[in-house]
Amino acid sequence: MLANYTWSKAQDDEGPAVKGWASLLTNSWEITGIDIWQNGFRFTVYSGVDNSFSGVGSDRPHGKLVNQYFDTALLTTNAIGTDGNAPRNVLANSGLFNIDIGVIKYFPINERMQVQFRSVRSSSTYSIM
Repeated sequence: MLANYTWSKAQDDEGPAVKGWASLLTNSWEITGIDIWQNGFRFTVYSGVDNSFSGVGSDRPHGKLVNQYFDTALLTTNAIGTDGNAPRNVLANSGLFNIDIGVIKYFPINERMQVQFRSVRSSSTYSIM
């Protein structure tokens, strides 16, 4: 899932809500961001040998797997002349949660011009789920 957002606290048409020097701190803020939630891609475990004599060399192993993580000792090479019993796409890579965020502040110079201060943080929560 991807979420893109922008929040802005601009000055009102009637003027700033806070007046004077305090308005420089409280008015004209903007926050932007992109959030990404991604589950892991599924993949197949191969034994690396051709015990089924198929000529392809991509036999699946024989064994049983645990729900989320697996013990490689439970996967054994398939018997000679047989296919392995491990299903296709049985495991999944880790997922990803990532937030890119930007904080922007506008400082007015006059009615037509303003200065922008921008702070952007990419991959602020690069988390593997």
